[in-house]
Amino acid sequence: MNEATLATYLETSLPRYHHILGVVRNMKSLLPQINIPADLHTLLIQACYLHDIGYSPKLNKFHYHQLDGAIFAAKQGFSKSIIATLLFHSCAYEGALYSRPDLRPVYEAHLMLLDEQDRLFIDLVTYCDLHTSARGKLTTLEERIGDVAVRYGEDHEVSKMMFANEPVFREIIGRVEQMKGKYCS
Repeated sequence: MNEATLATYLETSLPRYHHILGVVRNMKSLLPQINIPADLHTLLIQACYLHDIGYSPKLNKFHYHQLDGAIFAAKQGFSKSIIATLLFHSCAYEGALYSRPDLRPVYEAHLMLLDEQDRLFIDLVTYCDLHTSARGKLTTLEERIGDVAVRYGEDHEVSKMMFANEPVFREIIGRVEQMKGKYCS
């Protein structure tokens, strides 16, 4: 997946397209700051390009972008860690429990299959996602949550999920910041 391929799934004029490119940029900036094997870098960049691909009208089957994206990635033969990242990034499991209880069996079956590398990918992509605005600019968690609440409305399920998962988001950010600290010291 690259920018040109992404453009075949999402309209380039849409903020979502620019958000994805911003997440990719943030990952490219983050990778030199953390100590992980170099062979994972390309996979993590791929996961960023794909993380919101499920929003594509071409792929929207279940109306839950994380699941639609994960199904697409599996059909395309992407690695288990990329598929897991698409399925679980940015508290998708918690969101499914809240707003899509029909997806609970799918999520619980896959939750048991996550390994250490999958969890690392989920944390790193979520970190970059949370630090990228809707239009692809660098942002803080507080600004990101506030922007979601403004765009969707505070009573929308997406906003409620963001508010409810703020402590989980802070834990993820803390884990990634700790990785940065270990590498830099």
